[in-house]
Amino acid sequence: IETAVIEAQSDSIAFRVMDEVAFDGELEDFYETVGVSSVTVSVIQFTAQADSAERAQEIAQAMAVAYVDFRRETAKTTSNVAVDSLENRQADLQVQLDSINQELAAPGLTPIQEQSLIADRDRVSTELRATSGALDTIRVTSEQNLQGTRIVLNASTPSAPVSPNLTINVFIGLVAGIGVALLYVM
Repeated sequence: IETAVIEAQSDSIAFRVMDEVAFDGELEDFYETVGVSSVTVSVIQFTAQADSAERAQEIAQAMAVAYVDFRRETAKTTSNVAVDSLENRQADLQVQLDSINQELAAPGLTPIQEQSLIADRDRVSTELRATSGALDTIRVTSEQNLQGTRIVLNASTPSAPVSPNLTINVFIGLVAGIGVALLYVM
C-alpha cells in the first residue's frame, strides 16, 4: 500500500489533477493543499484543502479519479507488453513446429533423424502449450487488475472548515497570554 501512496503522490497524477481542476499555482503549492494516506492495507484516502468546501471536494475527487485512471493505464500497458511478448513467442514456436512437421513429412529420414525431430516437436509443442497457458493467465489477470482499482467512496464536501480551528487557536492565545502576563509580572 505504501507504493500506492507514493504513486498517488506522483507528479504525473498531480499535473493531471492541476489541469482537471484548473489549479492556479505551482506544483509545490498543489502538494501543500492535498494529502494521500493509507486507511487500510487496500484503501488509500485523498484529502484536499481549499478556499471552499466544494473546491476541496472537487480536488480530492479529481485526485482519486486520476489515480484510478493511472493505475488502469499502467496495468493495461504492462499487460499489453507481456501479451505482445508472449504472442510473438507463440508465433515463433508455431513456425518452428510447422517446420519440424514438414521435415518429418519429408521422405528419406533415417530413424535417428526421425527420433531427433520427434523429440524437437515434443519439446516445441510443450513450450507452445505453456506459452499459450501463460498468455491466457495474463489476459485474465489483466482484466482483474483493470477492475481491481476503483473508488470506494466519492469525496464528500466537509461540513465545517478544517482550518482555522477556532477552539485550538483560542486555547493557544490564552496560554500565550498567560505566559506573557507571568513574564511581565516577574
